[in-house]
Amino acid sequence: MDPLSVRSSYSEGKRMAEQYCAAYAAEYSVPTAVVRLAQTFGPGVSPEDSRLFALCARCAVAGDDIVLRTTGKSTRMYLYVGDAVTAILTALLAGEPGRAYNAANPNTYSSVRGMAEYVAERYSNGRTHVHCEVDPDAPFPPEHHLPLDISALAALGWHPEAGFDVMYDNLIASFGGQV
Repeated sequence: MDPLSVRSSYSEGKRMAEQYCAAYAAEYSVPTAVVRLAQTFGPGVSPEDSRLFALCARCAVAGDDIVLRTTGKSTRMYLYVGDAVTAILTALLAGEPGRAYNAANPNTYSSVRGMAEYVAERYSNGRTHVHCEVDPDAPFPPEHHLPLDISALAALGWHPEAGFDVMYDNLIASFGGQV
């Protein structure tokens, strides 16, 4: 990661927040735990949210095509908002102070295009299709793959419960769409 790249500000900001937690814990002997959440969504996300999962939901509800500005080959995991809450509580109540824990649902590991196609097929009654119109000048990160190891949190007894079906059923319902 290039710390001088404009696209790095989000990642660098997260790293700095983790460093602040570690420094505060060391300085004041406060037990802290860091929980690194995968991209998290569910009800409560604004219908105007610009992230891809919200775009997919809006397009499916409206019957509009989902237009990806990349090849859609990047992969990552996602997490339901309720699972995020239980992950945070598990790390805080049962975790080792000073440790970082990844929270994600391995069952949601998907390519961007795969997730868009899932939403189009499941929620649009065939009205929504996925297209890739690659814009080489668009400010998107290069292709990346983000499988997260959740074994440290799982060792504390935490496991995600909600998959894409629950995540999108509840997100789309919160947008006023029919599930």
